[in-house]
Amino acid sequence: MSLPLIGEVRAAGVSLRTFQRQLEAKLRNGYLVDPRVSAEIMNFRPFYVLGEVRTPGEYPYTAGLTLLNGVAQAGGFTVHANINDIAIKREGTENELRVMAQAGIPIAPGDTIRVEKATVYIIGEVKRPSEYPIPAGLTILTAIAQAEGFTQLADVSRVYLKRRGSSSIEAETLTNSGDFVRPGDTIRVPKASFFVLGEVMRPGEYPAPNELTINNVAALAGGFTFRADTSRVYIRRSGETAETRVRVSNDLVVRKGDTIRIAQRFF
Repeated sequence: MSLPLIGEVRAAGVSLRTFQRQLEAKLRNGYLVDPRVSAEIMNFRPFYVLGEVRTPGEYPYTAGLTLLNGVAQAGGFTVHANINDIAIKREGTENELRVMAQAGIPIAPGDTIRVEKATVYIIGEVKRPSEYPIPAGLTILTAIAQAEGFTQLADVSRVYLKRRGSSSIEAETLTNSGDFVRPGDTIRVPKASFFVLGEVMRPGEYPAPNELTINNVAALAGGFTFRADTSRVYIRRSGETAETRVRVSNDLVVRKGDTIRIAQRFF
């Protein structure tokens, strides 16, 4: 600041009280006997709120501002906000301070508050695949319940879990393992189904219950057509390219991913 008598005085980087004392010291040096200086800040630098708040943007700073006050100015948290891990970046610094949303955390002029998502992605064989918020104590099974549960074709025994920031490789885990879901996780529910083709009344994809045998497959698909050749039934296992001819019996159990084909008779 440029002032009479003493010229320019640096104000940046010092507190208001320190600035006042600096002015008094300069005025005392040959100008006034016992100077008393009063100063106040007329305008502060704004602060910024980004991420999972209702109205992200730039906001005017007021003395004594706290984290919760700042988020309130931005309309509050969205339903997807991660209130347990909020980033605050001070102006002029590179590193972010990670805090929980609680009272009393001070915000300074120029700060940037960044609120990340606390969501899980649920895909695959659930009734409503989508992105969902993570309440406290959410497990894999309760996360799937948020997506309205499994479809008819789902493998209800196991799922694939990909943690945020991990490699692209999914980890297979039991549905009822009790593992807690973390923000950014992806849960994928695979199919447990098989295909019936050829001479049955309703060809298509069907759920693969435990211990289903070849003998029951046709009944599940509405029965054989009048053109079906029950002596020529073929099965192709998941991951294989060639079919194997099998007998209609209770000896062979169908696995998920199998394709069963009932051939047509010629006469």
